[in-house]
Amino acid sequence: MPATPARLSAPPLPHSPYRFNANNEVVDNPAPSAPSLPSVVAPATSDGAPTPPITHATGLERSLAELEAESHAIREAFTAEEQSDKATGPTYAHHVRNYEHWWNTSQGHRQNDDPSHTIMPAFPITAAKVTVFLEYEMTRPQKRKREDGTDSTATVGSSDVKQVISALENRRLSTQHNYLDNPAAQIGLHQDYRIQKLESAAEHKEPARVKMAHILKAKGTNADTFTSADVIKCSDWCLTDFKGPTNIWIGLRDRGMLLTSCSVAFRGDGTW
Repeated sequence: MPATPARLSAPPLPHSPYRFNANNEVVDNPAPSAPSLPSVVAPATSDGAPTPPITHATGLERSLAELEAESHAIREAFTAEEQSDKATGPTYAHHVRNYEHWWNTSQGHRQNDDPSHTIMPAFPITAAKVTVFLEYEMTRPQKRKREDGTDSTATVGSSDVKQVISALENRRLSTQHNYLDNPAAQIGLHQDYRIQKLESAAEHKEPARVKMAHILKAKGTNADTFTSADVIKCSDWCLTDFKGPTNIWIGLRDRGMLLTSCSVAFRGDGTW
């Protein structure tokens, strides 16, 4: 027996502009109005003045904002847990602190030179701010000040520049939701041409920088060699910074390698 075809539902009739009333007279037939959304009246404030009603739209916006904040809190918790057993977290935090300290100091100097200058905060992080900071990072000494008071003659390498960019980009990315009204804070650092150019320049100068560092070491400059006190401190560290007594052989091995290499370097040749 063939299956009975499904019965199609009749299409909805269009709204008629006219209708018959109780006296069988033709009158206008107004279109039905859309149902209005209910509004919730908030309780009065402490001073007795009624607060504005919370409509469905504003209530939804508040719920979405709370959901957004909760999701970012979850992300930050997982990020902190992931970086807890790595050196990435402390290293990135170190670079961000350096950036913030330098930026605030630089802004203070600019205002002293020009009282009309308006101090800008270090955050949010933008490509323009990072570009100015990288110019300082690429030209400052690798070690700002040695223990003997002398300035270092070596500069930071391209790997350090890349790490600074990654650290600041990580902070920018994790806080950009707090600055949605700032378009510059929403642009990634690696996407900006200025940052790309500085990173490329650091890579281009790296061979010459390494060559100069080797020349300075060969000459035995104070800025690029260990002092006897430094060697003693490193030697003591090898015997104290190991995990557990069963790993003491690691400290002995590292101490032997350190003293052997230093003795060769101090003598200036490869003889024993």
